[in-house]
Parts: sequence; structure tokens; C-alpha cells
Amino acid sequence: MKTLNKVANIFSDGMVLQRHQEVPVFGTGADGTHIRVKFAEKEYTTIVKNGNWCVWMDPQEGGIRSDLIITYGSEQEVIHSVQIGDVYLLAGQSNIEFKLSEDRDFCQEKESMNNMDVYYYNVPKIIYEDEQAQVPREIQKNKWEKLSSENCGDVSAVGFYFVKQLVSYMNYVPIGLVSMNKGGTSASCWQSIDALKSDFEVYATYVLPHKEAVKDQTDEEEERLLQQFEEKVEKYLQTRKEFVRTHPQLSIAEVKEIIGHTPWPPPKTRKGLLRPAGLFETMLKKIIPFSIRGIIWYQGEEDAQYHQVYDKLLYNLIKEWRKLFYQEQLPFYVIQLPAYDEAEKDTWAFLREQQRMVTSKEPFSFFITTFDTGEAHAIHPASKNIIGTRAANLVLSHSYKKDEKGYAPEMKTIEVNDHEVIITYKYVKTWSVKGKPVCTLVDTKGNKVERRINVANNQQLRINIEESTSYISYCFENFPHPTIFNEEHLPIPAFKMNIREQCRST
Repeated sequence: MKTLNKVANIFSDGMVLQRHQEVPVFGTGADGTHIRVKFAEKEYTTIVKNGNWCVWMDPQEGGIRSDLIITYGSEQEVIHSVQIGDVYLLAGQSNIEFKLSEDRDFCQEKESMNNMDVYYYNVPKIIYEDEQAQVPREIQKNKWEKLSSENCGDVSAVGFYFVKQLVSYMNYVPIGLVSMNKGGTSASCWQSIDALKSDFEVYATYVLPHKEAVKDQTDEEEERLLQQFEEKVEKYLQTRKEFVRTHPQLSIAEVKEIIGHTPWPPPKTRKGLLRPAGLFETMLKKIIPFSIRGIIWYQGEEDAQYHQVYDKLLYNLIKEWRKLFYQEQLPFYVIQLPAYDEAEKDTWAFLREQQRMVTSKEPFSFFITTFDTGEAHAIHPASKNIIGTRAANLVLSHSYKKDEKGYAPEMKTIEVNDHEVIITYKYVKTWSVKGKPVCTLVDTKGNKVERRINVANNQQLRINIEESTSYISYCFENFPHPTIFNEEHLPIPAFKMNIREQCRST
């Protein structure tokens, strides 16, 4: 539902544009309309083609502030107080959507918050739209806001702690946060159908089942399915509330064991939240090709059930988004799933491993270890401080070359002999051990035995093995208890390796 002659909704007063890059200004209009854009004493022109227009402004230094003046033929629009700084996109599902107002330390953060030169924009959460319908029916047109103690509760908690740490090292330039996320969504929701079709396993896992489910679905049936699901959720919530009231002595885990979990997923429908490529069309396409410095990606809970194909899914997403944002080296900072004990056995462990594998192979992508955080029975941990701070430290290490403190330990080489496995890590100066450092050895018959990990002083870990040992695993479970950290208190990643296939450098 395009409106003629307008700039994209992400452009509003007080916004932040990315420094040191060509910056696109874009929108819609009537074909043939002459567009003129003026910023910081420079003018740029183009003509509307196929209902869209875009001009690319020259790179600017940080700290510049000016009005952005856009002329459509004889009409003019002014975006006031536009600043040049660094912009980050916060993308994914519920744990990055999770607001600061929901965070355990919200009141403390609000009361102690200092003035920060930070501005944020929340992309409207449009689930579905066409020429006749929009879900939800009423959508507020969001605008850029300066972060303050009055509105900080509306910001992503991960984003808040991320930017709080970031500005403590670079308060000379404005920071912009663009929040584009939706709880419960698969990574398949955020890619185009063409990208999903590029790999048959991904297509068969996500697209084909949805197509089959909705191929003969009528409007009436869709409405009935959605209403039934809403009623089911409401009934569950009422039941749980009453059960908790009458059984206050029970833990959250015990309550869920008795009455079950919140109903999920919703039914497959033509306008549903989980339809493949849905939010790609209704949210992502509203902001591309907006210029950004990096992407903080926190997602995977919904895709853990299909962890076998997540590496392909994530790789294709990174590849496609870099193309859409016109940045081949756009940094992707992938937040790994935290510890959680209520998913199907080892599915989160496998998903974390897929995240690590993709970021280790794909240039300019990085992983943020979090499996030493989390809550056993809460899929949305109440505190995001550690995660946001680690994300910021990694960005400071990579993008700003501050130091290497943001990098988690990473396997460099693996040596295997008849009686020992020696793993050498980078991004470690000294080891910090909390508790008993052990791993699990699995022999060719499937027998398991616990074995101590010998922590050396030269960036190495040594594990004594048997002749029959086939696999070694460390913390490879949904809710692990990591014991080995570097000097910055960042844990070594969990691993599960076939040692006979690992006699080489990683």
C-alpha cells in the first residue's frame, strides 16, 4: 500500500545517518517525478521509476547535523535535525524484542541513566499487508526518538545495554539503533522466497509445508483457526494463573510439568506470523537499503527444531541482507542462544553449534557466546545486561579496533595422538576455571565416561583419551554449566567432535 511522493517512513526528525558511507535516501512516488535531495549544502537528484526513487549522498564525517530537504516536483518535505553517526540494526525474535521495561534491572537503569547521544527507531510490526488488508489493522507510524529516562523502557533491552557500553568508549558521535524484530519468528520469515528456494533442504523444511497447509484455505477457515488458537492460549493463561494462585509452593518447572507449556506454534495461515518470507516483505523491505554499520542478530529459538538446516538458513540470510544493504562486508554479530532446559534434548546445543560454524566460516561475521547465561525454565531470561555488554565489546574490538577483549576463545588447532587431544585457542592470555573442568568421552560402542580437562598455561587444553574414544563433548547440552573461561570471563564454546576427523587445523 504505497503512497505517492514520499520518503520512506524510517526518515524522520532527529534521525541518525551512517557516517563514512554513501547514504541512500529513498521513497516512493509517481513515475517521472523529479526528486531533489539537499543535505549539508549538497544536492542530489533523481527521477521516480516504477514507483520508487533513491539517491545516494556522499559520505560525511560524524557529528554533522543538518536538515534533510526533499523536493518532489513542486512539493517539499523537511526532515529536521538529521545527524551523522553510527547506526546498528537490532534484528531477530523475542529475546532482542524484549524491552528494557521487562528487564530485571529496569528501575535501577532508569534512575541512574546518564544523558546519552543515542537515538532509536522501532520498525512497525506489520505482520501482513496487501491492497485490501493489513494485520494488525492499526499501525502507529513510529519516529526517531532521543533515548531518555522517560522512554528507555520502550527500547530493546539488549540494545540498551549494547549502546550503554558503546557510548562509554565513543561519546563523540551520535549512535542510532534501528529495532526490527518480532517474537516467535523463524529466520525463514526474514528472507525472500527466492533466497529460501536457493537451497532445497531449506525450501522443503519451511516453504513446502506452509504451501501445502494453506493451498485451499479460505478466509473463513483462516479466521476460525486463528480464533481457536487465541482462545486456546487465553484458556491456558487463565488456567495457569489460577493454578499458580492455588499452588504457590510449586516452582515454574513444576507448574509447567503439570499443566504444560503455553500453546505454540500458531496455525499455518496465509496471513500468519510464521509464513516464509512474510516479515521480509512487511518489515525488512520498508527499511532497505538504509545505511548501517552492523547488525546484531539474536534469533534461533524458533528454528532449534530444525537445527539440521539452520547453517544454510543463516548463511543465506547473511548473504541476502548484505546484498540488499549494498555492503558485501556488512558485519553480522550473531548472539548465540543462552542456556535453557525446556527444549527438546540437545536441540539448542546443536543450534548454537550451527551459529558458531556459520560465523567461523563466513567473513565479517562473529558470534557472541551466551550459553553461560540464561534461565532453566524461562525462554526469555530476565536480564540482558551481560548479552548487550558482550555484543558491544565485540563491536568495539572489531569495528573500532579498541582491543581484542571482545572476542571469545576460539579453537585454533586440534592435535590428536594415541593418548591425548590438545586444543589450542586464540583470544586467550590466561585461563579462568570455575568449578571442575570436565568433558565427556564416548567410545565406539556408545559408552560414556567423564574426563578431566587439563588446563595448560599456553592457550592449550589437554584431554587424555582412550584408544577406543570416538567423540569428545564439552557442555554440549541445552542447559550446560561451563567451567573454562578466558581472562575476560568469556567461556570457550561448547563442542562435540569426532576426534578421528579432527586431526587438522580448524
